[in-house]
Amino acid sequence: MLNRMRLNTQIMWLLTTTISVLMLLYLGWDSHILRKQALEDLHKSTAVLANQLLYTRIFIAQKQDLINKDGDGSIHFKNFNPSVAIRGISELFNGTMGYTFKQTGLKVRNPENSPDLFEIEMLQKLAGDRDLNEEWAVDTINDRKVFRYMLPLYYERDCLTCHGEPAGKLDIAGYPKEGSKLGDFAGAISIIAPMDQMEQNIHNMLVGRLLAVFTLWLTLTALIYLIIRKRFVQPLEHMTGLAQRIGSGNLEMRDVPAMANFEIQTLYDSFHAMAENLKELHDNLESKVSERTNELAAAYQTLQRHQQELQKINKKLAEASEVKSEFIATMSHELQTPLTSMIAYAEVILEYGTEKEEVTEYVYDIYQSAHHLLDLIRDILELSKIEKGKMQLHLTVFEIAEITAVLERILSPLINRNGLTCSIEIPEELPAIQADKNKVKQILMNLLSNAIKFTPAGGSVHVKVMYLDDEHTILVSVQDTGKGMSQNDISLIFGKFIQLDSGITKEYGGTGLGLAITKHLIELHGGTIWVESTTGSGSTFYFKLPIYQVPSTV
Repeated sequence: MLNRMRLNTQIMWLLTTTISVLMLLYLGWDSHILRKQALEDLHKSTAVLANQLLYTRIFIAQKQDLINKDGDGSIHFKNFNPSVAIRGISELFNGTMGYTFKQTGLKVRNPENSPDLFEIEMLQKLAGDRDLNEEWAVDTINDRKVFRYMLPLYYERDCLTCHGEPAGKLDIAGYPKEGSKLGDFAGAISIIAPMDQMEQNIHNMLVGRLLAVFTLWLTLTALIYLIIRKRFVQPLEHMTGLAQRIGSGNLEMRDVPAMANFEIQTLYDSFHAMAENLKELHDNLESKVSERTNELAAAYQTLQRHQQELQKINKKLAEASEVKSEFIATMSHELQTPLTSMIAYAEVILEYGTEKEEVTEYVYDIYQSAHHLLDLIRDILELSKIEKGKMQLHLTVFEIAEITAVLERILSPLINRNGLTCSIEIPEELPAIQADKNKVKQILMNLLSNAIKFTPAGGSVHVKVMYLDDEHTILVSVQDTGKGMSQNDISLIFGKFIQLDSGITKEYGGTGLGLAITKHLIELHGGTIWVESTTGSGSTFYFKLPIYQVPSTV
C-alpha cells in the first residue's frame, strides 16, 4: 500500500504512526507508574493509620482500670474499651473521609465486629503465619473499588484481664473469658479506604499529560515534516520531474541547482551526466540504426535463401524416404514368394529324406536359413507399416491363457533343444482382455524368443501374468536367467536395428527390430514396456496392457 502513496503522504503516515505508537506507549507506562505510585501512597497512609489505631487500642487497654474506677474507688464498667473506641473513630472517619475501621477476629463478642468473607480469608492467613506483618488488596464493595488493609493483633498483658484465664469466668463487662494466653493471635484491625478520589486524581493527571503529549506530538510531527520536506522531499520531487523529462525525450539540461543534501546532490549530478551521455548517444543513434537495419535486411535475405534451400533438401529427403519405404515394401513382398517356395520344397525333401545324410543336412540348413530370412523380411515389413502409420488393431475379447498355451506348444521343441525349463504362471481369476489377439501373440512370441535365445543351457524362462485392479490393466513379466544387460544397454535396447554387440548377430542372428516392433505394438494398445536387468543375473521384461481398448492407428 505504501508503494502507491506519494512521498509526502508516506512521510506523514510513517511519522504520525511512529510518534503515536511511542506516545501511546509512554502514556500507558505513565498510567501504570501513576497507578502504582498512588496505590503505594494509599498503602503507606493506611498502614500509618492502622498503627495509630493499634497504639490507641493499647493505650485504652492500659487505662481500663482508670476508666472503670468510680469516684469512691469502686470498679464499674463504663462501656468503653479498645473495640468501642475503634468503632467510634471509624464513624468519625467515615463521615469525613469515607474510611471505615473495625477490630475483628475469627471469634468476636460484638456482632458488629464480625468479619466478612475477605476478612475471614485474611485472618486465616495472618493466624497461620506469624511472620506476616500486614495484608492488603484491592477489592470491590457495592460496585466501588476500595483498598483493604489488615494489621494483625496479638494478646498483650493488659488484654488478658478480660480475655485471659480462667476460660469461662465473666470479665468486668460480663462476657466469659476466652482463656487466651500472652502472644496469642487476637484478630486484626481492618481498614476499608475508598479509591474514588485516587482514581479521579489519576484520571485528571492522565488527561493533563495526554493534552501535553498531544501538543508535543503535533509540534514534533509538523517540525519533522517541514524539515524532511525541505531537505529531502522537494529535491526528490525535482529529481522526479527531471527523470520524467528525460523519459519523454527532453534531454536538454538546465543549470544544476544547489541541493541541501550531499547524496541528492550527487544523484542530481549523475542524472545530469547521464542526460548528456544520452543526448550524445541519441545524436549518433539514427545513423547507427540505419546501418544496422541495412545489415539486418541483408541477413534476412540470406536467411530466406537458406530457408528455401533447406525446404528443397527436406522435400528431397522426404521423397527419398518414401522411395526407400516403397522399395522395402516391394522387395519384401517380392522376396517372400520365392522364400516361401524354397521353404516348401525344403520341407518336402526333409519329409521324404535323401539317400545321403550330408545332403539332408544341407537341405536342413537351407530350410533354417530361408525361415530366418523370411522372419527378417516380415520384421522389416512390420516396421514399414508402423512408420507409415498403417498399423491397425483388430480387437477381440480373449483369454491370455489361450495365447500362452499356443506359444508353449510352438516353442517347446526349441526349449527342449536348448536344454531349458519354461514355466507359465496365470491366475484362474484373470479377466479376459479386449485387444488384437495376433499382435499380443506376436508381443509374447518376440519376448519369449529373445529369452530362449539368450539363455544358456540349464537356464530357465518364467512367464507371469497379474491383474492390477486399481489400474484395470494386466501386467506380464518374462524372466530369464541369461547373461543380463548393463544400465547403458537397457537405455538402448528398444531402438531400431540395435544389437548390444557384434558377436550377438553372428551367434544368434537377427536385425535388432524385434524389441522395437514389440514396443510399438504395446504402445499401440495404450500400454507400456520396460526391462530390469543386471549384467550376469538375467533380465525381466515387463509390459502392461489395458483391459479395454479403443481402436486406433500408429
